[in-house]
Amino acid sequence: MTNRLSGQVIYTGSSLMGSWSGTNSAVTGQLIWSQAAGPVSGAVLVDLARWSSGNKVRDNHTVALFETQAFPTASFQPTGLKGRVDAGPVTVLGVLSLHGVKRPVEIPGTVTVAHGWQFFQGDLVLRLTDWQLKRPAMLGVVVADEVKVHVSGERAAP
Repeated sequence: MTNRLSGQVIYTGSSLMGSWSGTNSAVTGQLIWSQAAGPVSGAVLVDLARWSSGNKVRDNHTVALFETQAFPTASFQPTGLKGRVDAGPVTVLGVLSLHGVKRPVEIPGTVTVAHGWQFFQGDLVLRLTDWQLKRPAMLGVVVADEVKVHVSGERAAP
């Protein structure tokens, strides 16, 4: 089944001074999969210049962190599934390309189906240094290397 999808990415960063979140709804793509676990293909793209945390200065720092002039998007290319995609727990396997670095990732989550739509919600933790991203600092306090990432997506149900 082939369907265009839309979605959202929410990051939660932290430092000794507290934590904060930013949202990006500039998520698009297309996925091809069967109902059972197995092959999956397609691509999901995130426009890295479109973060919103409620703080314009922080958003500008996030865009600068990603060096969006050189690396305007992040992409996820799914390669497989663990679980069923018609409803319930599932882990999406794939390759994340971010800041010029490609690494395999697993995104555990849940699929639900309602009103003719299929929804995915998943969470993972990324280390900024794994992607050659320089950890920002403010007043000498460095941002934690680990960033929590929540992803959600929707597409017309098969």
